Amino acid sequence: MHFLLATLLSALTGGAFAASAYAAGPARKFSPVQYPPSLFQVSQRIIAHGAVQVRIVQARKIKSNKQAPHLCRAWLSVSTADKVLFERYFDDIDAAGDSFGLFVPRVQPGWRFVAVVKIGDYDGRLYLIRDDGKTTDLDGGFYFVTEDGRFLFSEYHSDSKGATVFDLESDRTVFAVRDDRDIIQWYSTKDRQLFFTGRLGTDWPPRERLDIVYRYDFGNHRFVQEPGSQYPVAAARKLAWAFDPRKHQNCR
Repeated sequence: MHFLLATLLSALTGGAFAASAYAAGPARKFSPVQYPPSLFQVSQRIIAHGAVQVRIVQARKIKSNKQAPHLCRAWLSVSTADKVLFERYFDDIDAAGDSFGLFVPRVQPGWRFVAVVKIGDYDGRLYLIRDDGKTTDLDGGFYFVTEDGRFLFSEYHSDSKGATVFDLESDRTVFAVRDDRDIIQWYSTKDRQLFFTGRLGTDWPPRERLDIVYRYDFGNHRFVQEPGSQYPVAAARKLAWAFDPRKHQNCR
């Protein structure tokens, strides 16, 4: 998607894109008898978070057959003692040659939020669950939080490319875009400017393009193209992802 069109869509939608379909069929309740240990490895995690409970159940296929799910089926729910506030059901997650399943990052975003990440189906999602149960569904996958702890930067895990910036203090998406730019590496300067480098050519593994960089303008919440000489990577600090699905077990 062209950058300008994506920016316009971001503005019209309040900074967030609609999530793609998350289930291949009607949602079904988890029933252990339907997932025998001879065919599935079932895992469950319950997180007490403020006034709510976050429940994740995953069934990973360990013996192949022609019936769905072929790799992973998963359930995510956010509830109080008497009410389900939010839920997602993933009928048959496609690994798409990469990580797959629901993940609870070891490094959480802080403030009032618990993060759950879904990878697979060419559509990475980031669920930010507030301690009162309000849940925000964002383009997601890899993410990091700024040094002051206020902004979360999320990169879309898909064949498409994109980035989302979420203000953890005000609980809102301030920027979201899908376009054709590869994000190779994020950097931070001594005065807390953030920028990323793009890709040079089509070689694999990818190489950084250093003659231009893309700075994030916190005042106007947009990317600004800058000459690389103004923001040299040698004088900046590489940023690491707070969450990287490749360092977690799939569908567990």
